Order: sequence, then C-alpha cells, then structure tokens
Amino acid sequence: MMTEKKKLIPCPPYEIASLESWLKDMAAEGLFLKENGLGSFIAVFEKGEPKTMTYRFEPSAYILKTDEILDEENRKNKNEFLTEAGWKNLGIHRMYILYAHEGNAELHTESETEALLRYDAARARTLALLQTAVWIVYFAGLYSGRYMTLLVHIGSLILIIASVFAFFSMCSALYECIRLFYVSEQSERRIPFKHEKDWKKHAFSYRAFRLIRIGAYVTAALAVIAALGDEGAAGRIHIEEYEEDPPFMTVKDLDPDGKYVINEFLNELNPIVNTVRHWSDPLSSDNYIWQEISGLRTETVDYACAMNVSYYDTDYDFVAKRLYEENRRDILNNAKEMIELSGADEVTTAINGNDYVDLVLRKGNKTVRAGIHVTDAEGERNFSLEAAEKFIGSIR
Repeated sequence: MMTEKKKLIPCPPYEIASLESWLKDMAAEGLFLKENGLGSFIAVFEKGEPKTMTYRFEPSAYILKTDEILDEENRKNKNEFLTEAGWKNLGIHRMYILYAHEGNAELHTESETEALLRYDAARARTLALLQTAVWIVYFAGLYSGRYMTLLVHIGSLILIIASVFAFFSMCSALYECIRLFYVSEQSERRIPFKHEKDWKKHAFSYRAFRLIRIGAYVTAALAVIAALGDEGAAGRIHIEEYEEDPPFMTVKDLDPDGKYVINEFLNELNPIVNTVRHWSDPLSSDNYIWQEISGLRTETVDYACAMNVSYYDTDYDFVAKRLYEENRRDILNNAKEMIELSGADEVTTAINGNDYVDLVLRKGNKTVRAGIHVTDAEGERNFSLEAAEKFIGSIR
C-alpha cells in the first residue's frame, strides 16, 4: 500500500514549465502526484519506486489563435485520445488539464500551451499590480494622519508587525510584477516555450514571499480587530477605584477646599462618564485615557466639571512630536476661538463652544490632549480658562 506525502508547491501557478520540472524531479525521488492532488499551495504525492515520468499541462479552455471555448465533447474526445496514447489524466489545475506519462514522452502542443501562457501571465501580472496598489493605499492611509495615535492606542506591537509584513508583501508583489513583465516580453518575442526549467532557482524566495503575504493579511486583520475592540477592551475602571496618582490634574485637584462629588451630581444630574484607562506599550511607556463628568462642592459655590484627558509619556521624541501634530490638527480644524496659554514646550488651545477649552500640549517627550469645562452649578461663572492653565502646570 502506497503512503501519502504532502509538499508545498515551490513555484507560482503560472510557472507551468517549473511545475512540470518539479513533478518530474519528485517522480525521480519516488514521489508520484495523486489524481487531483495538485492544489493551490500543496501537492499530495504517493510514495513508490523512483522512475522517470513526464508531466504536461494541456490547455483546458482555449484553442490556439481563437477565442472559442472547448466544449465538453471536444474535451472528452481529446482526453480519450491522450488516454489511448498512454497519458493519464490527473485532474484540472486552474485553466489546464494535467497529464502524466511514464518515461519520456511529448504531446507536441507547445503552440496551444504558449497561447494560454500569454493570457495566464497577463492575468497574473494584473493581480500582482493590484496587490501592489492595495499595499500602497494601505501605507498611504496609515502614514497620512493619525498613524501614531492609532499605533499607541491599539497596541503598537501588532501594528508594527503588520506594517513590516505589509512592506515585504508589497516588495514581493513588485518582484512578481517584474518577473511577469520579463515572461511576457519573452512571449512577445516568440522565444520557444520549453518544458524544462530550473524550479529550484526561485523556490526559496517564492515560499518566503508566500508566507510573508499570509502573515501580512493575518496581522493586518488582527490590527483591525484590535482597533475595533479598543474602546470596549478590558482595563477600564471607575475613578474611585483607581489608587495611583495620575501625572496630571483631575477634577478633585481643581479646588483644595472642594468636596469631590462622584455619585451625586449637582442639580440632580447623574455622572455619565467616570472612567479611566491606563496601560503601557512599546512606544508609549504610559498611556492614560481619563474621562470625568463630576463635580466639586464647597461652602460658597458648587462646580460642574468635565474633563477628558489623553496622556502619553514616551521615550521617543518622534512619537511625542507626531502625537502632538496629529492632535493639534484636530483642534485647528474645529477651533472657534484660539486662546493663549503658556507652560509647555508646545501648546495649541481653542474654545470650541459652551466655554469648553480644548488643548494639546507637549512637555519634552510627554504629549497631552485634554478637554476641560468648569462652571458653577448655574452655569453663570466660567472657570475653564483658569482650570486649563492650572492643568498645563500640573503635567509631570
């Protein structure tokens, strides 16, 4: 009883001569392709005694110099004729029918095969160009804006890995395009088609590129999943349960004499946001997403407060500066009134309506985006500007 063995196909599907040569070499080692055993990535063989075999891919769809499609009767007649001549039908592979013959034999249908190869190479070249375009669009979108924010927020490691795989996948697609242009150029010059080709020459690069492409799509999908799940991910806790002192001012720091009101809001308003998220990743050593809608109560006045803070503390200058520029553009696009506040290396501020102060600042390698809104209970007094100034000074 023959045993089976699976092997990765070492050449592209349009490299018909390489596939034929590879199958012949496998037969010389005692591995014979099973019927319908040639897939897109893996071939299934049966083990036996080594012997010489000839493999040929015959066009299954097109007749030379015509657009006529072989009907079922023509295909059946052709198959019966080749079977009588000692050829075994091993199944359909893409647009070809694969035949095998023991010993050295020939079908003498190179002209028909060449006609289909020209079409096949042109189609493969178009697909390679589309793959290249997809990755160019991917990188253009990734680096055109909000890249660093995305990188830090969803966990930079998975996005970095995805970017590396995507880059090499794009290189492999470009490499394939160049090879296919060369194949097409040979075809146009009517260089005779030969069934013998050194499949080992590009086997390693083809297998490596194929693994890289699979890795690119898998890691890109994981990055998208990470981005979609970012806001609902674990790690968000209530502020009253948060014991660590954050490196920036919070609502309870606005007034030392104020009572921090969390569960009972002023004017019978309930707090709708009162959460914090804190984590680290390879690019941003500390990353806080801090959101409060809460209040302060003193003997003389009650404050209604809202604070939304994104804080990044990184070891890399380029990360801090890129984060600052990305958040700065957001503020400038939505600004209604620009205000002057000092106390950082770079500060951009705006009042966006209802006395809500929006700001982004950079202190060395620390970048902070904050929205601050503070009024008294009746909304008659605005302390947002003072709170924003105090907030900038509190960053450490």
